[in-house]
Amino acid sequence: MDRYLRLALPTFLLLLLAACGTVPGLPARGADFGQPQTWAVGETRTFDDGLAVTLDRIDDSRCKPDVQCIWAGELAPVLTLRGGGLDGTRTVSLGTTRTSRAQVDEYALELQSATEATATITITRGGTPTAATGVRGTATVGPTCPVVTNPPDPACADRPYAGRFVVESVGGAHVADFTTAADGSYAVALAPGSYQVRPRDANTMPSMAPQPFTVRDGWSLLNLSLDSGIR
Repeated sequence: MDRYLRLALPTFLLLLLAACGTVPGLPARGADFGQPQTWAVGETRTFDDGLAVTLDRIDDSRCKPDVQCIWAGELAPVLTLRGGGLDGTRTVSLGTTRTSRAQVDEYALELQSATEATATITITRGGTPTAATGVRGTATVGPTCPVVTNPPDPACADRPYAGRFVVESVGGAHVADFTTAADGSYAVALAPGSYQVRPRDANTMPSMAPQPFTVRDGWSLLNLSLDSGIR
């Protein structure tokens, strides 16, 4: 009897880990352009051109029971895209009610549905959905030298900044997170409206005051300038 228990125990533990979603070393799964794909939180899927898409988390802003809310809220999958035709890493936040579509360079994303643990998304390559709106731009940091000269030293010019930022509503409610690429570029899909963007780590250097902006039709341009603190 003990022999059978010893043989069965490893199998039971493996099944238990799989049920909890904690099996280590699971390889990234393949995915097809133009076909709905369902991601679990933490899962990465790789397309045939090398584009790797990870579902980082699903933000839940839905109104809680017995609470009176101005907005009903939504489930908002947050994805990281890298590789393929992208230069650097991009972060995209979709939403079940406000921003179901996004365009990231040559890739169009459309959210089909979401739960607290999964998101079903169709990704196509090429084209720009007419419904896609958001904000994009470049982040730079400066000064990079303690002394400003006249004429300016080209070696002391502001430099691209790769860092983490937060998009909020005008009232300060969280809307989306994004990370700028190595060249400072970023693009975040957002529904038309008024927002502000700030560094995710507001109490560290480099610093930047919240920058207000408005999204109307298409993509708004917002370049971000951060203060390095060098004097």
